[in-house]
Amino acid sequence: IAAMLARCAPPEQYFGFLNVLFRTQASWFSAPDPVAALAQIGQLGGIDAQTFEACMNDEALFNGIRDAQIRYGKEFDVESTPTLIFNDDEERMVSNRGWEALDAIMTGLVE
Repeated sequence: IAAMLARCAPPEQYFGFLNVLFRTQASWFSAPDPVAALAQIGQLGGIDAQTFEACMNDEALFNGIRDAQIRYGKEFDVESTPTLIFNDDEERMVSNRGWEALDAIMTGLVE
């Protein structure tokens, strides 16, 4: 639903929505009604209730996101979240191992 919300934002706001969604994920994900919490985020970003409802009911958008998740999950053998893949799977980081582990991978890729 969060991915759908970001996709329904105007193109120039897409990355801004992603930023807010990631920063606030702990609160909207664990909210008693995550959809209502996402609707509120959408409203703060200029997406009215009617547009939000239409977005949530967009089956083609839902199917596209779901199909991409399945396709890329299989293609890159993703079995857990998070999984970060670098350089066409030359290097990967599975699970949340912290910033130090991510920094070590990134540093090794640029050296």
